[in-house]
Amino acid sequence: MKNLLFIALVLLCTASFAQQGNFKLDNERITWQNVYHTENPKANIKKTFENNEHLTITNSSENTLYGRVVNLGLDYDKPGLEDVKPSKNLDTTNIFNGNFRVDFHDNGYQVSVWNLTTTITDYVYTGSGAGIRKQIASPVEKLLLRRNKKDFRKDFYNTHGKVIDFALTDLMDVHREGDNL
Repeated sequence: MKNLLFIALVLLCTASFAQQGNFKLDNERITWQNVYHTENPKANIKKTFENNEHLTITNSSENTLYGRVVNLGLDYDKPGLEDVKPSKNLDTTNIFNGNFRVDFHDNGYQVSVWNLTTTITDYVYTGSGAGIRKQIASPVEKLLLRRNKKDFRKDFYNTHGKVIDFALTDLMDVHREGDNL
């Protein structure tokens, strides 16, 4: 009986919480998380975030930054993305927005990004049959999750997930600016 209860508990936990790569799924919501190790002083890291055109700081304390990711585009030409091709749902015209939090620790920082939305192109058809292109905001969960919203799509990371992961990793990595800040 104890074994059966233990197995049920494990299955329940894995059904409500899943992680693939830097993406974490919890209660039908996706959070992107990554930990960065650096010797850069906290003040230099904060300054790098403040000067980034795709980040807006909304609140700051000694060990935490809160803000918004704004107008982040995708680059399919980055090394490591040779096997990922744009699709009808995700290409270089998609713009991402969302919330972020940076927690500073000794020798590094942890970043969490949530409420990610992307612009997708939709067509509205008129009575004459002509289509009008319309950009609408859509939660990233529509791209990465199955319809039940409890599981990632099969092979999601090798398609949409990988290019989003690369874009967020690059955005939040202070090393891309150089260690001599």
